[in-house]
Amino acid sequence: FSTVSRPSVRAVYRRDNALYVYFSQPMDRVVTAPFFKLSDQQGEQIATKPAIWTDDQGLRAKLELAQSLKVTDLYTLELARQAEAADGQRLDGNANGDPGEIDDDFQVQFTGSQGPVLLSRREALLIKSP
Repeated sequence: FSTVSRPSVRAVYRRDNALYVYFSQPMDRVVTAPFFKLSDQQGEQIATKPAIWTDDQGLRAKLELAQSLKVTDLYTLELARQAEAADGQRLDGNANGDPGEIDDDFQVQFTGSQGPVLLSRREALLIKSP
């Protein structure tokens, strides 16, 4: 028998004025890019520049913030479940092995005061600095 890896977010890292998102497998860059959303604690969307892929395989995306974050505010980065891997599988945001479910939107929260830190709790061992 064989194990099938489902696409998921491994980690999110904040550095300077950008967020870096690391995936478990290559993502379809065109399909995935529009599904990133950053919002503040009131649910208002925070502008980001379009996602830039920082590698040739589609494993790392960079989201540059269009504005500075308020130090004391709480922010949420979301990637909708419609994001797809290069092989066409939908995002498995809750990492339960069943991609594309209603609760598969990936979300991570952080404050504006956090510097270069690992924001996500998932599989941090494979992360390298961008």
